[in-house]
Amino acid sequence: MFFIDAINRDIEIFPVLNAIFEGIYGENPYNSPTDMGVNMVGNCIYDDEAVSAASREEIIRRYYTTLVQKAKGKEVEATLFKLKMLMNQKIGVVKVYHQLQELVMLKNIKLLLTKILNNL
Repeated sequence: MFFIDAINRDIEIFPVLNAIFEGIYGENPYNSPTDMGVNMVGNCIYDDEAVSAASREEIIRRYYTTLVQKAKGKEVEATLFKLKMLMNQKIGVVKVYHQLQELVMLKNIKLLLTKILNNL
C-alpha cells in the first residue's frame, strides 16, 4: 500500500513542483512524476559494490523466506522458480548461497556434536 500511496502523492504534487522549478530555474529538470521518483534512484547510489552486495543478500533472504512459506504448506513454486533463476543469473549470489549452505552444515554438525557430547 505504501508504494501506491507514494505514486499517488508524486502524481498529485508534480504540478506544484513543476511550477516551483519553472519559477526558480526557468525549467523543470523532471519530465514526469516517474522521472522525478523512480528514475532518479540511480543518481543516489554512490557505492555500487555495497548496493550490489545488499541486492544479493536480499535475493538469498527472499529465497529462504519462501522456503519457510513452502514448509508451512503455502503454494510458492512460481516464486521459488523465479528466485532460483535470479540466483543462477547472478554468479555472486550463487557463491554466497553455497557459502551459507556450508555455514549451516557446519553449524548443524556442531549442534549434533554438542548433543552427542552432552549425552555421554
